[in-house]
Amino acid sequence: MRENFAYADASAPPAAERLIRLADVPSLPWLPLRSGKRLSLPTVYRWAQRGLRGVKLRTVRVGSCQCTSEAWLWDFFNRLSNPAGGAGEGRPPTPRQREDAIDNADRALERAWQTSRSTR
Repeated sequence: MRENFAYADASAPPAAERLIRLADVPSLPWLPLRSGKRLSLPTVYRWAQRGLRGVKLRTVRVGSCQCTSEAWLWDFFNRLSNPAGGAGEGRPPTPRQREDAIDNADRALERAWQTSRSTR
């Protein structure tokens, strides 16, 4: 007999939220068709693995099956539609952009340090 257990992760879906295999996402009836065709399965896996414009589709692995939920799909689409209000802020900075930001911050700190020393 199975024992009752609590989710160790607080972000686990509520019991009423049904998990959907990623392989079944393209056949969801509420997803719009594009040029009369369903969503491509590799597209769904790409959203889960790499994301789109800095936003990843939330998934959970159940045994050997990767799953999502309709709520997580809606959240993914909403974050793509409203990047200012969501977690997706675009692409992460390139190494060169990070170096430039660090250099700019170093120069600003140096100027602030020089100004504070000269006013003493």
